[in-house]
Amino acid sequence: MRRADRLAFVFVAALAVRAAGLGKRNEALDDLRKAIELDPTCGEDAKTDEDFANLREDPEFRELVGLDEV
Repeated sequence: MRRADRLAFVFVAALAVRAAGLGKRNEALDDLRKAIELDPTCGEDAKTDEDFANLREDPEFRELVGLDEV
């Protein structure tokens, strides 16, 4: 990953964490989606990241990070 892409990922992922912590569901999901586009492993990390605990039962979050995949 190029340095500029890595910095963009870190920034967007931080925005997703912040939004989730503030209870801003739509914003958190949008930012998390962008972060996953930049680094697909982010979705795997988000599955167990406590910063996203309040979204873990949300169907859109579950689909986004692949929590319901067998």
